[in-house]
Amino acid sequence: MKINTFISSLEGGLDYFKANYHTIDNLNVFPVPDGDTGVNMLLTFQPAIEAIREKTEHSYESVLKILQDVCTMNSRGNSGFILSRFISGFSSVILEYGDINPDILTEAFIHGHYISKISVSTPREGTMLSVFEAVSKAMEKAKSQSVLDHFKLAVEEGRKEVFVSPEKLPVLKKAGVVDSGALGFVFILEGMKRSMTGEEIKIENEADYRFEPDEDSSMEELMDITHRYCTELMIRRKGNHIRENLENYLNDIGDSVALLVNDDIIKLHVHTNEPEEVVEKLSSYGVIENKKIEDMQKQIEEEFARFHHENEIGVLALVPGEGFRSILHDFEPDLDVLVYGKNLPKTGDILNHVNQMPHEVIIVLANDKNIVPAVQLVRNETSKHIEIFPSKNVIEGVAAIMGFVKNASWEENLSQMTSSMDLVDSISVYKSIKDSKFAGISIPKDHYFAVMNGNVIAVDSEFESAVISSILSADPDERMTISLYYNNKIKPEDLKPITKKLEMEHEDIEFEIRYGGQHTALLMIGLE
Repeated sequence: MKINTFISSLEGGLDYFKANYHTIDNLNVFPVPDGDTGVNMLLTFQPAIEAIREKTEHSYESVLKILQDVCTMNSRGNSGFILSRFISGFSSVILEYGDINPDILTEAFIHGHYISKISVSTPREGTMLSVFEAVSKAMEKAKSQSVLDHFKLAVEEGRKEVFVSPEKLPVLKKAGVVDSGALGFVFILEGMKRSMTGEEIKIENEADYRFEPDEDSSMEELMDITHRYCTELMIRRKGNHIRENLENYLNDIGDSVALLVNDDIIKLHVHTNEPEEVVEKLSSYGVIENKKIEDMQKQIEEEFARFHHENEIGVLALVPGEGFRSILHDFEPDLDVLVYGKNLPKTGDILNHVNQMPHEVIIVLANDKNIVPAVQLVRNETSKHIEIFPSKNVIEGVAAIMGFVKNASWEENLSQMTSSMDLVDSISVYKSIKDSKFAGISIPKDHYFAVMNGNVIAVDSEFESAVISSILSADPDERMTISLYYNNKIKPEDLKPITKKLEMEHEDIEFEIRYGGQHTALLMIGLE
């Protein structure tokens, strides 16, 4: 495997995880439900990839040493610590060979699993460690012919293991979720695989990883923790002597112990009720370079308050024209709408709108794939729970709103809105400003052309003919309603002859003409 391919796969893993880490946060219940597994894994992994990107020349040795060192130094939380130890063990094998093939990759996964498992004092089944093990065993048995085949296998086996995690870890079954750290690692593998195959990043559906909680469980049971403070320290050692067994001491004073001791540093993670005692004791070993103490009880209470107020769900729709505001309000009067024109909305504008909304949980309909990155940035910047709905255009957004139910949970709403959106198709009609060609189809200057699902389905010198041809090519006999949304360059009277001709052949279809006000497309057509 070429080094540049390996680097690209690491970048793909990071990009996929960044797009989906909020799902990991939302699923987090083990070892405590403090909602930070995704953040911790991201802050462990991202600095290493950024450091690799800054290098102008790359070799396996330089890349893997950066990966090991930066992940170790930046590991955060229990999940970040375990991820960093896997990466350290994984990288050491590849460093030995200076290359990657299926056999080396298998050995790297096996060693990564071993190093991560011996680094925690009480390894638990149903966690990230179980995914490491399941993938390693599958690779040992496989007869993969390529590294890509091995990564495909890793994703497949990893996902299988994620879905059995509730059977291995009772707290997951009680909460009705899979293990968040295990899923987070699978997301990284998914991104690495997609980088190799050229597949686009997918926004994962959180509802896919939730199920009905155990009937005997209660919220209070999940909120009850023995040790309150998550304590992390990194000490730069001033001597080689360790005067007592640190792991035993940490297990006596707390739980969820993860410990790394090498010639230069001591790095530890522990949940304890005596964080300052831990700090005082460890300070005798050297200089404390990093210290983090977090009140998990407070975090848990905030998380449960945030996610269990179903009446606080809001919806924000980003629309390309003023006309769509009233169209959406016809279906949901309390809907928040942000209208933009020629230019896509800025991240700051979306963030300000989100923060002014009274809701703690907000479903955002970007209605344009080019706006999704800005909404993802907003999700990172706000304390609110943001769910990005996968509508590709405002026609799909309008259809999705028909499925929104105020008193339903956000998971139920995402499912119902998706079902509603799937009932509609859309066509956009434009006027070409120059001679062009798309997928082998010539589009002369000043001609009208219609696009559906990324394909040009009609081209004509006359607007009316282009519109009629596009609708006729979209199985009109299968439709009940066809809605035409026009912009400022089209008049309603321009559309009435079109609907009249279509009604003559398709009398069972109801036609609707409404002002959308979109800037780019002359006409947007919704077919239900």
